[in-house]
Amino acid sequence: MLIEFIMNSIKDIKLLYIKKEEYSEEWINTVTDETYQGTNYCKSIILQLEEKLSEIKNIVYKGQTFRIANEQYLIETTHGNYEVSFTIDTFDDRTQTQLAINILSFAPRDNYDVFLENFKIYLKKLLLKDWDMCTWVVDEQFEHLGMQLYPLIFKTENKIRGFVNRVLTHKFGTKWMNMHGLEDIIKGRQRSYLDFKRKVPEFNNINDFLICSTAESLVKLMKNSKIYENEITFTDSESLRIHEMLVEKKLMSFLKKYQKEE
Repeated sequence: MLIEFIMNSIKDIKLLYIKKEEYSEEWINTVTDETYQGTNYCKSIILQLEEKLSEIKNIVYKGQTFRIANEQYLIETTHGNYEVSFTIDTFDDRTQTQLAINILSFAPRDNYDVFLENFKIYLKKLLLKDWDMCTWVVDEQFEHLGMQLYPLIFKTENKIRGFVNRVLTHKFGTKWMNMHGLEDIIKGRQRSYLDFKRKVPEFNNINDFLICSTAESLVKLMKNSKIYENEITFTDSESLRIHEMLVEKKLMSFLKKYQKEE
């Protein structure tokens, strides 16, 4: 199971490289000597992880195995072994820096790896103290969790959608979606159902009012929407005000205020 994220723009370049200018008799000029500090920096991060996470039993530094500035570690824990690599890259004469982190877990996918979850989150928090930005690239642990979670969300949405349709149709009839109080729900439907029908033409001849509704909008419909069954009567002064608001295109705000007062 692979986790990969990238840190960009280190706050202090001296954590990775130290430059020292000295006069060279051989070159008869001032030369810059640059010392790589990446090994010490990555080691300090790993040691902080060891202090924080009690599950870590042993840490093996494997060196720069694939290229220069690619620091490799083997983390032995009570849950299994993990490989961690830090790859340091710099651009534009060290003005831009990047640190790529790879965490490879050998734990079986069947059981959710809580240690890996804590490990990657705490590692990110440690690095953000020294870097300006973190970008998540690959998270196979999250992908595996999503593969299990999304079908349950889809099934739950369908059950709520069926419940809402049955209850409101039984209570208010098949045209319940046209009743006052559901204006916000109608607007949300209008934004999505046309695109949905273009992509799935088989749904053209069915009641589509809730077909694109998410679990969030369905819960809002059940808990927050107010449906007004009674007819609304207005006084002469209110009728005059409605006429004025029709001209000003402010009628809906007036009706909502009136309904709340009722």
